[in-house]
Amino acid sequence: MKRVLTETKYRPFILKEYPHWTLLLNERQRYLGRAVAWLARRGKMQKFSGLSQRELLELRRITKEYEAALDAIGWKPDHMNYTMLGNYFHEHEGHGHLHIIPRYRPEHRPVFMGVTFKDDRWGKNCTPETPMAVAPEVITGLVRALKGKLA
Repeated sequence: MKRVLTETKYRPFILKEYPHWTLLLNERQRYLGRAVAWLARRGKMQKFSGLSQRELLELRRITKEYEAALDAIGWKPDHMNYTMLGNYFHEHEGHGHLHIIPRYRPEHRPVFMGVTFKDDRWGKNCTPETPMAVAPEVITGLVRALKGKLA
């Protein structure tokens, strides 16, 4: 299957490629470990209801593996949010993807490479999120750590 996600700018964020999906770290890390599962097949306005049985089963496998990787690193999110919105038509023409958003209680502030991640919207919708700048070397470290647990 030809990959849709071929843009060079996304390559550094790829955590693992599956037959039907590509798992990437989201470059916005207000929520430590935020990721995106991107559907590999081409198509515009891909709806969740249009996923095949194989795509759905694989997506379930990805979420289970990813949750286990987060726990294995030691972050242990208190909850997980999943969103499949497709609102940015101008960017990806409604291409199918699932946002995977770990959530952390206020007293649970995971730290990675000296950066403390605080979920300031705990108990509420994860958007709109408070902007948080994370240095490129931290993003690279996150990708490396997660890839190691997803191998």
